[in-house]
Amino acid sequence: MVEFIDLQYRFRRNSEHENYMKYLINGKLFNEYKDIMVLSSLIGYENGEYVEFNTPATDRVLMNFFDDADIMLIDLIAYAHTQDQKILFSREKYTIFENYYNGGFMILLRLLELSEYRLSDNDESYLKELTIKLYRILNNYKIYKEEHLEIY
Repeated sequence: MVEFIDLQYRFRRNSEHENYMKYLINGKLFNEYKDIMVLSSLIGYENGEYVEFNTPATDRVLMNFFDDADIMLIDLIAYAHTQDQKILFSREKYTIFENYYNGGFMILLRLLELSEYRLSDNDESYLKELTIKLYRILNNYKIYKEEHLEIY
């Protein structure tokens, strides 16, 4: 299904998410930024959270970190958003993905119950608790709007 890939593209991240993303990676819940972005974009799409960036982070995520499955999801989200196959040949599909990630990331934080005051908490039991919550989200996430999410 992948029709067009711009290997020079660098995905934007929200600078307001930076500390959370670093915490999730350093806590070993995710391996890379792109993993957080892909999950967040799916959550954002399913919940209709298409949020444009206020302040992008200075560093961006290179296209070469995304594998074929990730790129297919980017295309599927863009097509589902526009209902137009022409989007598959356009860089605009990357902006659509970024905006759904931007909206979905805040939902992911709410599902994990991760707030700013917990970002300095490196307690092993707390990280295990977050890991269990993430596992439940990944295994039990149903395609409903946020008010109907059933994760436990």
